[in-house]
Amino acid sequence: AVLAHAVRSADGRRLVAKGSHLTDALIATLREHDIHHVYVAILESDDVGEDAAAEYIAATVIGSGLSHNRSKGGRVTVRASAGGIVRVNRERLAVLNSISGVTLATVGNHSEVAPGGAIATLKIIPFALPKDQVKEATLMGEVIHLDPITSQSTAILVWGRTASRSILFSAFATAISGRLEARGQVSITKRYVEVDSSDSETVDPETVLARAIAEVSRSATLVIIAGESAIMDERDLVPMAVVQAGGCIDCLGAPVFPGNLLLIARCQGATVIGAPGCARSPSYNVIDLVVPRVLAGETLTASSMIELGCGGMLTGQVWT
Repeated sequence: AVLAHAVRSADGRRLVAKGSHLTDALIATLREHDIHHVYVAILESDDVGEDAAAEYIAATVIGSGLSHNRSKGGRVTVRASAGGIVRVNRERLAVLNSISGVTLATVGNHSEVAPGGAIATLKIIPFALPKDQVKEATLMGEVIHLDPITSQSTAILVWGRTASRSILFSAFATAISGRLEARGQVSITKRYVEVDSSDSETVDPETVLARAIAEVSRSATLVIIAGESAIMDERDLVPMAVVQAGGCIDCLGAPVFPGNLLLIARCQGATVIGAPGCARSPSYNVIDLVVPRVLAGETLTASSMIELGCGGMLTGQVWT
């Protein structure tokens, strides 16, 4: 028999915790305090206790990059072994949570987590589960795993007029590189592209920027472009330069605030991000949503950007 409720003495002290097995010694303690009736759960022969059930299930539904503690009270906490991006199989999660007595709560899909951060909790609701329900849950397969953030070669291109160099480069390069460094990035190239330099007297600004994009894309995994003007449409300077450099545009515009005017593209194998003006702000913005996912090895698509709309209102959050 398992105690269904905590038992307290006449003065309010807890004598016995909920979930304790009703032993002869425990019964004697209760009688000493003039307690003769308690609520208990009686386990069947094919039942699996809450702690064993929680650990069995946790071991099968969590994947790489994650670990869990020993169960206590039927609850297991899942933590990240390293900094990374959490990936949740939403369909399997829904099926798992439809099994009576089993609950798994996770952080949002594609959430960024720090090393050791708690990202899920698995709780068995009753004191035990029938073996067939435990088996059903353990056959679910992986529900959640972590893609670690790795150090990658990154280039930051800030473009603008020569007169704006000091202000623009300081604002954008400092803010963006700070975000990258905080996530363990050490190979960062920073460059200012003057679109009104002597070179642009013979070629248009798109060509000047395209040359810089093509050059850094040969060696960088991620190229982040920011400048004195936001991207308004595909005929704007940055997308035109990306295409001229041999790249292709995947997405222009994101359902995220701050950060609606985001561009996602590819060039020579590198992911290219056209950053909106909010990239120079300390406030949490679209850059904090998309850059970590690239650093964790994800190829961003128009579909993945569209999905950002649910939860895309980011005002009030600070990335640090």
